[in-house]
Amino acid sequence: MGIVDEQTTAVLRGRSIDVIVLHRRADTVCVQTESGFHQIGLNEDLSQDTIADLLGCSVTLIAPAGVSTEVITALAREPVHPAFLGSAWLRQHRALIFTDGRCTVGSVDLCYRTELGVYPDDIC
Repeated sequence: MGIVDEQTTAVLRGRSIDVIVLHRRADTVCVQTESGFHQIGLNEDLSQDTIADLLGCSVTLIAPAGVSTEVITALAREPVHPAFLGSAWLRQHRALIFTDGRCTVGSVDLCYRTELGVYPDDIC
């Protein structure tokens, strides 16, 4: 059992997971923070300013109050975003990447709105 397995077990026991909400334009592979100030590639070293901006985009998803347990389980099993590996703070988060305000985790469609946060698509 590696670190990922231990983290996954802890997440599933608590039924919550910390994510960094990122946005992708349909025409690019790069993602960006909500502020749009920082674009993040897959394998880049992140500056302290970028790390601070990313941590400002952190959201704790809780099941079943906010999202289903399926979402927490699927995210917990995802690898940490490669750009997060160099930061002890970011390594504890999963990337949740929205394109045009939507993403799919497992079989669940999620939406994101600045004023509402992350929520299931069935209440969009």
